[in-house]
Amino acid sequence: MGNKTYRRDGVRLALEGFVVLVSILAAFFLEGWRDDRELALEVDQELVSVRLELGRNLELVHAELGALDRIIAAADHLLGRLTDERGAEAVIVPDSLVWLATTWGPTFDVSLGAVDALIASGRLSQVDDHELRLGLAGLRDMFADASEEQTLAQRLTFDRLYPILEERMDLDPIRRVSAEFILSGQRAGAAPQEETIDRAMPTHDMVRFPNGPAVRGVLNTRLVWYEAAIAELRRLPPHLTSLMDQISAEIR
Repeated sequence: MGNKTYRRDGVRLALEGFVVLVSILAAFFLEGWRDDRELALEVDQELVSVRLELGRNLELVHAELGALDRIIAAADHLLGRLTDERGAEAVIVPDSLVWLATTWGPTFDVSLGAVDALIASGRLSQVDDHELRLGLAGLRDMFADASEEQTLAQRLTFDRLYPILEERMDLDPIRRVSAEFILSGQRAGAAPQEETIDRAMPTHDMVRFPNGPAVRGVLNTRLVWYEAAIAELRRLPPHLTSLMDQISAEIR
């Protein structure tokens, strides 16, 4: 009788121990599952923010491309006039053409705060898509490449072109065009490129624009940099669109 009681107690204790063990393991499993689920939700929320940010940057890229197209077209036209009349000390052209060809250098400012936050938090490693991880990690460098050539072109304007123009032409009409075109109709949160992409240029005067090898040389060099910038920028829309599609597929 005592042996039977002992065996029953042993079985009961073993079963109770097993139940306790299973309960502990289940608790650990549920806690881990809950933590994993919470992490997945946090990653999804960050990816949603990144997708919205990429969409906004895509709008800015299209606006920047439109602005650069106008700048290059104006510079090409002005350079053509200067080349056709290479023997003349100056050519007579609209003030708006001079401003577009020599002065307007829109700043290409994109937002990468959501992408940077995803990387800084360490949650980028939780993204399953390897190509998406690489694309987001390298995005800042791609934008930097696209803006570098524009910075060089603008530096040429102020370091080499404007010293010539300041001595040989009246810049008041150019300043007036700039103020009217850029400052009018500005909207909070919108880049100047977006506000002016479809707006006609105001023209008030015909101005004497100086001619000569130095002026033509700077304009040609600026065009080289702006054309390189266009080539870099045109890589961005399909890349951004692809990243947005990959994010949509990644979100659980």
